[in-house]
Amino acid sequence: MIDSRNLAFTLTVTEENNTDNYVIYEFEAQDVVFDAANNYLRLVPSNVFSSPLVDTSSLTGTPNVCIDFDLFRGVKTLQETGISSTDSTFFQVKQADYDGMIVDYVVRKTDATTGTRTGTILAAWDGASSTVQFTDQSTRDAGGSTAGLSFKVTADGTDASLGVTVSGGIYDVTISVRPLGEG
Repeated sequence: MIDSRNLAFTLTVTEENNTDNYVIYEFEAQDVVFDAANNYLRLVPSNVFSSPLVDTSSLTGTPNVCIDFDLFRGVKTLQETGISSTDSTFFQVKQADYDGMIVDYVVRKTDATTGTRTGTILAAWDGASSTVQFTDQSTRDAGGSTAGLSFKVTADGTDASLGVTVSGGIYDVTISVRPLGEG
């Protein structure tokens, strides 16, 4: 877990052109807060230093800059083993934050008849409604059948959920989720 008491930062913004690089702004930390509920890292600088090449004559007072990094905008990977029952909320994202997601996955059947498949789920929802569309594109099974596990995407107006439906067998599932859009 990220603990804000142990965080510090210096953020340097540079401009690159064909001949050189130079610093435009540099920020020193005043406050660093991790919001675990929303996966945000907030950086509040105590000092903002600007390059002499930047015109700051129109700025009044001390610039109060706050930088939010959504730590979930990249790829989030989740692995779960021994799945043998249906789970309607295997993974969730906030509909207000995203318009859709791409889920890359690997399913491996681990009981007496093993098999593996990999695929991609494309999902989109309509704002804060329960309207959701998704498609699951996958390889054919390598080895035994993995047909006993399927995916479903639902939305309830607050959360979009990736669920797994198990009709038989025991599975290991690894997913990498890329949320898309700005909600």
